[in-house]
Amino acid sequence: MKEFTPNLRVVASAAAFLDAVFIAISALFLKQVDGKIFLGLLLGTIYAVSNHLALAYTVKRLTDKSAARARIFYIVIYLLRFGAAAVCLMTGFLLLNPFAVFVPMLSPKIGYYFMGFSGKDIQ
Repeated sequence: MKEFTPNLRVVASAAAFLDAVFIAISALFLKQVDGKIFLGLLLGTIYAVSNHLALAYTVKRLTDKSAARARIFYIVIYLLRFGAAAVCLMTGFLLLNPFAVFVPMLSPKIGYYFMGFSGKDIQ
């Protein structure tokens, strides 16, 4: 797990930044920030961090398996990760603010763009 810590910090920092921006924009334009927004941001952030960990774990485990088993393992984990994304987004649309759930889900992409612009390497 320690080898995933640097990138996990980037994803968590990007999620916190996106959460703060979303709260500021919601307070500015909607004039209200309620519990649905906070729960949506929490759900999206938890998904983003856990998805990043699952992807890193999958990539690490792929080197330990034979080609046929690795392919099946990757497909199963892929379907589970995107099934989790579907559940999070469906929960956002049915019970919470869907944009509040979706925005933190973009945090890995934003974090990696920031790392690319800053010249740091993705490990």
